[in-house]
Amino acid sequence: MKIGDIPRTPTVLLATTFTALLLGVRYWSLELATMLVFTTGSVTGLVFFVLRPATIEFVENKWPYIVCLVLFVVHRVEEYLSGFFDALARLTGVDKPRIEPEGARTAL
Repeated sequence: MKIGDIPRTPTVLLATTFTALLLGVRYWSLELATMLVFTTGSVTGLVFFVLRPATIEFVENKWPYIVCLVLFVVHRVEEYLSGFFDALARLTGVDKPRIEPEGARTAL
């Protein structure tokens, strides 16, 4: 089945809703200054998604998708190893988000 066979309006509405929710979660967890930095990628991705031809099959996008996913994981590891969020917290004055629940590391 091709993507173009699916009615386009519900798909665009779903993608727009997902992007809005993603931005809301980012605002809640990172606050405004940091959220604005990361908004560019989400909104640009949504614009490209809406403007792309609706007849592209997933098979045509499978390898670029996998490469992007792998590069994203590598990027997250690089951020962790370089201390990116510590530096970002110093620059913005906003504490970095906590990954583990409060008290999760008390046994160490």
